[in-house]
Amino acid sequence: MVTTRLKAGVGICAVATSLVVGLGTSFVAGSPNPAGGGNLGNSGRWITDASGRVVILHGLNMVNKRTPYTPASAGFGAAAAVTLADNGFDVVRLGVLFQAVEPRPGVISHSYLASIAKTVSQLASHGVYSLLDFHQDEMSSEFGGEGFPKWAVETDGLKVKRYVFPLAYVESKALNRAFDHFWSDSKGPNSLGLQQLYVSALEAVARQFKGDPWVLGYDLFNEPWPAGATTQQLTAFYARAIEGIRSVDQHHLIWYEPWVTFNFGIPTGIPSFPDSGVGMSFHDYCLGTKGCAASA
Repeated sequence: MVTTRLKAGVGICAVATSLVVGLGTSFVAGSPNPAGGGNLGNSGRWITDASGRVVILHGLNMVNKRTPYTPASAGFGAAAAVTLADNGFDVVRLGVLFQAVEPRPGVISHSYLASIAKTVSQLASHGVYSLLDFHQDEMSSEFGGEGFPKWAVETDGLKVKRYVFPLAYVESKALNRAFDHFWSDSKGPNSLGLQQLYVSALEAVARQFKGDPWVLGYDLFNEPWPAGATTQQLTAFYARAIEGIRSVDQHHLIWYEPWVTFNFGIPTGIPSFPDSGVGMSFHDYCLGTKGCAASA
C-alpha cells in the first residue's frame, strides 16, 4: 500500500490518497527506498522494487489547475524537488490535464509533455518518484473546474455557467449531461468517440514515459463523477483505458479510481481487472473522527 499525504496550496488538493494493488499475501520486507530508483512493480497487493522489497512511499499532490497547466509555470521545479527530498518525501502525484495534452481533437501538445517530463526528471534527480495523475475537477473551466478541453464537453445546448467547486456536480444540468455523454462514449469531433479521444491522450503520455524508471505509474481519471452512469460503464471505460496504455507501455503500474462518492463512504462495485499491474486509487477525506480513525 502507498499512503500519500497531500499538501494544500495554490493548485494543490488537500486530501489523503491510498493506492492498493489487488489482493495478495506474498511479499518480501525490505528498505522503503529502492537505491537508485528503478521501475516499481508489485507482488500481490504490495508495491515492490526490482529486488522484491516492499516499497512504502510518502509524498504530496501537485496539480497546476491554471493555464498553461504545467507544474513549472506554478514555480514547481528543481528547488521543490530538493525541499521534498530533504524532508523525507519520495513521491509526487503530478497532475496531467487532458485539455493540455490534447488541446485540439487528435492533436497532442508535445511541448506540454516535454515540460511534464522535465519536472519528472527534476524530481528523479533527487530520488522522488512521480505518479502521473490525469486530473479533472468538475470536468472543465466552463463549470468552474479544469481537466477537459472545451471541444470534449457536450451539453446538448444546456445553459453553462461557472460554480464554486464542487457545487456544479449537484446543481449543473449541463455538467451532468456532459458526463453522461462521456460515459456513454458519445461521438465527438470527427465522429470519434469521446472516450477514444481521451484514451489517445493517455496513450501519448504513456508513450512519453514508458521508459522512465522514476514514474510510479498512471492514474486514469481523478474522482470520476457518475451523473447518470452505471458502474458497468465506468468499468468498461477503465478496461478501454488500460488496454490503450498497455498498447504502448507494458511495464508501469496503472491506477483506477472508484466513483468520487466512494471517498465519502459509498461502496464501489468495480470488479478486479485481469492485468496484475493495475491497482485501485482512492481518496479519504476524513469527514469526522471516525473516518480518520478507520483510515489510519
